[in-house]
Amino acid sequence: MYDRMEPTEVNGQVALEGLPERLYSLSELGVGFSCNVVVIEDFALLGGKALAQIGSKFETCQAIGMFKLWAYGHGLPVVMQPPGIKPIATKWSHIKVPSNHRLSHRFDAALHAVYYQVASAGEQSVRE
Repeated sequence: MYDRMEPTEVNGQVALEGLPERLYSLSELGVGFSCNVVVIEDFALLGGKALAQIGSKFETCQAIGMFKLWAYGHGLPVVMQPPGIKPIATKWSHIKVPSNHRLSHRFDAALHAVYYQVASAGEQSVRE
């Protein structure tokens, strides 16, 4: 997430604190900013990790909700993608994702964009 200021990051991710303001600033960019869909990696709490989440504020869920609300407010569709698409998108794009999890989030976002674009192009050619 970028705007006129440097992004505030925690462990390689945009920090939840300040996210509403950053989403609002996207709306203010106007000229040169175009968005026709919001693609989000879906999140589910896996059973084996439930105990580790005791006391968690589930910031990922909160951030997903903020993005969904922002998209709704702008009349944009939201596409939720499972994390499992990343190996396919990696083959299509040749994007190398760092093994350091802290550095991987922006690359994961790019992989989701690639997957969406390629899959959407395939759907369009099938319709034509």
